[in-house]
Amino acid sequence: MSATWEEASRCPRDGQFQGKVTSRKPVQGGGQLITLICPEDNCKYHEMGWIVQTRSDGSIPDVTPPDQREKFFPRTSMSSARKQMVHDALARQVELEQRPGHEVHG
Repeated sequence: MSATWEEASRCPRDGQFQGKVTSRKPVQGGGQLITLICPEDNCKYHEMGWIVQTRSDGSIPDVTPPDQREKFFPRTSMSSARKQMVHDALARQVELEQRPGHEVHG
């Protein structure tokens, strides 16, 4: 199935506003990646925007929710305990970076 431009170009937050195209980038094999922003100032998609992909024939793939997308990164042999240690270290780094007057040294 394919989405229509009308559906894909609506703001992902609530679909109330039609997005404004800010850039178009060709992709290998045809088609484009089109970046849009929401015209509503108080919407998070006004700043960060969203991307709509078009195929070479102009059709638009249906949106697949992130938790249902195929993963393209390799599995790691890292243990669960090691993964948790890395996660905790990154969380601590973010905490330190956000404290006034603190610096994180590499």
